[in-house]
Amino acid sequence: MRDGKGVWFEINRSLDAPIGLKQLQQILIECAKDDFDKVIESLDRIMLIQNPQPVERTDLILLVGDGPVARGAGDVLIPWEEMPAEYTAGRDLQVVEVIINDGEQLIDALYVGLWPAGEKDNDE
Repeated sequence: MRDGKGVWFEINRSLDAPIGLKQLQQILIECAKDDFDKVIESLDRIMLIQNPQPVERTDLILLVGDGPVARGAGDVLIPWEEMPAEYTAGRDLQVVEVIINDGEQLIDALYVGLWPAGEKDNDE
């Protein structure tokens, strides 16, 4: 993370996503009932007709970058055999690491595209 607090800090403190349509509907009613009145009504119809089952939340961490020089082929940044001690959120955790050999130029180009020269990052 660009703020220096790390990925686990952000994941552990993030709010649980609505688990079901009923919770989403309640959020819309509480936050913007007039703006989403048709959506709220549609959710009523969906829940009455289909009785959907809730879907549990999964946290997904996607790491993309150049591999450190000291790492060998197949070495991972986040061990997969057991849950990292720093992860305390308690939800299902999926971690994907994509290592791009000599990918520094590609990554730099992506950052330039996201934050063009002259724009100041809010975290800095």
